[in-house]
Amino acid sequence: MADFKRSSNTAQRLSEALQLRSMKQSELVRSSGIDSAAISRYLSGAYEPKSSAISKLATALGVSEMWLWGYDVPMARSLESKKNDVLSELVVRLRSDEKLFGLVVKLAEADEEKLDLIDKLVSGLTK
Repeated sequence: MADFKRSSNTAQRLSEALQLRSMKQSELVRSSGIDSAAISRYLSGAYEPKSSAISKLATALGVSEMWLWGYDVPMARSLESKKNDVLSELVVRLRSDEKLFGLVVKLAEADEEKLDLIDKLVSGLTK
C-alpha cells in the first residue's frame, strides 16, 4: 500500500486551486454549494473541511480530493472520479425528472442491438 505524506494543508491547497483556476471565492460558493462563511473558514485554516465538503470542493475545482487534503499526490482528478461526478449528477437529475427516469429504465432493458441504434440516433440529434 502506498505511503502518502501530507506536504501541505487544505487551506493552502484550496487557495492554490482557486488561483490556478482563476476562480473567485464567490464562484466556488456557487459551483460547490458550500456557503461563503464555511469557505472563508477553510481558506483561513480556521477549520478543516469534512470529507463531504472536500468532495464538493474538489469536484468544483477539478482536483483530486487527496491533493486538496494536502497529500503529495497528483492534483488532477482521476478518470474514475470524473465518471463518478457525472453519475452523481445524473442520479440527482433522475430523482427529480420522471421522464428521464423512465427513458433510462427503458434503455436498461434494451438489448445490445437496440442500444446501438439508440446511440446512433442520439448522436445524430446532439450534433
